[in-house]
Amino acid sequence: MKAQGKSAGLGSPPSPAPSSVSVTRLLLNVSLARIVLSLSGILNPVQNLVSGQLLLGVSVWQVTRDLLRRALYVLGYLSAPVQLAWLQSLSRYSLVNVRRWHVAAAACVGYGVVQGVRRRLADARDEGARVRARLALRMSEAKSYFEWSVLATKLDAARGADPAARRRAEARLYDRRLLREKVAHLRKVRALGTLGEQMFALRADLLRDLGGMTSPDLHDLFPVCPEPIREYIEERRGSRRLCGSLESCPCGLHTPRSPPPT
Repeated sequence: MKAQGKSAGLGSPPSPAPSSVSVTRLLLNVSLARIVLSLSGILNPVQNLVSGQLLLGVSVWQVTRDLLRRALYVLGYLSAPVQLAWLQSLSRYSLVNVRRWHVAAAACVGYGVVQGVRRRLADARDEGARVRARLALRMSEAKSYFEWSVLATKLDAARGADPAARRRAEARLYDRRLLREKVAHLRKVRALGTLGEQMFALRADLLRDLGGMTSPDLHDLFPVCPEPIREYIEERRGSRRLCGSLESCPCGLHTPRSPPPT
């Protein structure tokens, strides 16, 4: 009786409140969802499967458990010995116990080799592919940037890029109209011959990515510098040379040279 009273006095450990359990489960679901979203680029089919199951009312924990069970089943299946008789005989006469994943890896390697040989044979029969290969070889052996740029332009034309798609990508990567307007403004200022206005016009865009002209994605689309960007660079270079060649500065910034000692 005393023991019973003592145990009754101590009581059983308190069970967690339903609200705390639901909060814990919610945090676990959110964490698993963030992990799945971070791997969305690699696991795009898995993401679609998870999204479909979530729409059907299945929790993230159940989806993850199902995916792990399927992954373990696939690993167990690939780790098992092969069932083909001639492959089993190969395992007896070799030092390697042939598994199913060995067969799968050999099939992938063989498929890659066959595809590579087929592509090389198709390129050997294609005149356009031979022309592109010769241009690429000449580009690698070019002695100057001018020679390389000419060959790169020919190679780009030989690849047959879609002009409409090129214009759309060009409009997305940089602002052609803004660069044209800036070139026209620099030419107008240089024609006036006022040094202060020229220096202000050059300094205004000195540290700014005007029209997206420094985007690294331009190298994926254009083999050489696009014409609007090249015109803008040449105009800035000419304006700087003109400012540097002036002997007097109306802004009072020019320091006259001292006469040489006699």
